[in-house]
Amino acid sequence: MEDETTRLTVGGSDEEAICQAADAGEVPRRWAALIDEVHDHSSSTWGVDYGDYHGMSWTLPPLEAGDHCALPVVAAWTPAADESANTL
Repeated sequence: MEDETTRLTVGGSDEEAICQAADAGEVPRRWAALIDEVHDHSSSTWGVDYGDYHGMSWTLPPLEAGDHCALPVVAAWTPAADESANTL
């Protein structure tokens, strides 16, 4: 996202990284089994929407009682006029 003063970039885990996070216990272990849905979005009800580079959202598989989910999100910003700075 960018306006006349600031360029902001937000990023985080994609579907494959979310499935792999199950091995580390960062998301429910059963989410590892969803790896086959990563490249076939036609039957998936969850995933990452990059919003045509105007935003980002995560729709995650359902959590059950006792589950937890910890996903990293990174934000970087710079003055929009600084052509030498890169937030990507």
